[in-house]
Amino acid sequence: MTGPDGERLCLSRRAFLLSGGSAVTILALAGVSRAFGEGAALKVASYPRRKIGRVSQLKVDQPVSFQYPWKDFNSTNMLVKLGVPAGGGVGPDQDIVAFSTLCTHMGGPLAG
Repeated sequence: MTGPDGERLCLSRRAFLLSGGSAVTILALAGVSRAFGEGAALKVASYPRRKIGRVSQLKVDQPVSFQYPWKDFNSTNMLVKLGVPAGGGVGPDQDIVAFSTLCTHMGGPLAG
């Protein structure tokens, strides 16, 4: 095969192996996704709404403990009114946030 200027086109070994490997990977992944079909689709979990308290009763820097979504030790959380707007905050002043009392890394209780 020659290029527009009559020069012979050459594909290096590295380019050939990289192109071939990429093609095989893409074809394999396409086959896997078809094999699992809709079973591999992400599903969004839904949890029931639950009243924890009234916004008017929250005091700045005084956390309110609650258990959600289940009523067990591993579902312990705290609701905090920060007094200043926070990213993801809710309420009229966007200063109310919730935190889990369990370490997201190791799963142990956070204290102090």
